[in-house]
Amino acid sequence: MNGDGFGDVIVADFGWSDDWFSNHNQGRVQLFLGSSDGLAPAAAWSAIGPIARGYDGGSPAYQGWDVDAGDFDGDGLSDVVFSAPATSGGFYGSSAGRVEVWSGQVP
Repeated sequence: MNGDGFGDVIVADFGWSDDWFSNHNQGRVQLFLGSSDGLAPAAAWSAIGPIARGYDGGSPAYQGWDVDAGDFDGDGLSDVVFSAPATSGGFYGSSAGRVEVWSGQVP
């Protein structure tokens, strides 16, 4: 992902919640960078579900249900795309879903 020649790992946990009692199944996607010593112990990048970020109508998001990486915009840099299929569309319970693309060189 960062072009240093070492393997990196994207971890998707669509059942993750920052507060299990009120924010069920928000989900998160994390990037762990590789090096000559192996994978870093802490994520270099993390995207958390919409309620944990302060918006959404209250539904579970399941962010990270689908994840892929590649050069989606043709700029020569790795991009990450992930879905949150149950994200509310602004009305409580509408579950319109969303797809996010993180373009460019991830840290």
